[in-house]
Amino acid sequence: MTTVRLSPSGPDITNSDGGGLDFGTGARLRLAEAQSTVGDTSNVITTVDKVIGVNLVSAPVLADAPMVASLAAPALTKNYRATLVCDVMSDLTNANITVTLGIQTSPDGTTWTTKVQNEHWLGFAANNTGADNARQCQIDLMLQSGADLGVLAGDASLKVRGIIKADKAGASISHPTGSGAENGVGSAHIMLEELF
Repeated sequence: MTTVRLSPSGPDITNSDGGGLDFGTGARLRLAEAQSTVGDTSNVITTVDKVIGVNLVSAPVLADAPMVASLAAPALTKNYRATLVCDVMSDLTNANITVTLGIQTSPDGTTWTTKVQNEHWLGFAANNTGADNARQCQIDLMLQSGADLGVLAGDASLKVRGIIKADKAGASISHPTGSGAENGVGSAHIMLEELF
């Protein structure tokens, strides 16, 4: 029997008969996360797909230091899902911007496949303050089997990373001061779950 809580201080999750949680033979429930903090510095979003980086302040949106969530020993028959959340902002005062987020997967860390993308609309800034043109964007990779994600028997890991682009120059991964983030600090966050 395994004790699993809804949160560190939450109640134990139990079976329907009220007994302790029992996953059964071979069941796994795993989670991997990666996060990068951004501030009021410029983390420019380009008009071509770029990988979201680990250090968004010193290496903005660059593939040389990707933010990756990874689970070891994936299984063809297990199910996986992923979520990417990112704070974005426009500095334009005369035009709207569309930002596109995507989630890529890889069983080997070399060959990446874009599995899902969506668009997020940003209005233009009033007086270029950033107060009217920032938002948190999210994209979800819905539940898929390891086989659907290209996992092969014996693969060492399953990895996910985020990509981002904008339809025009003027957007950044950032969060303006005074809009709900403490000291103007936002984030980019990616999560990968394996479910039985």
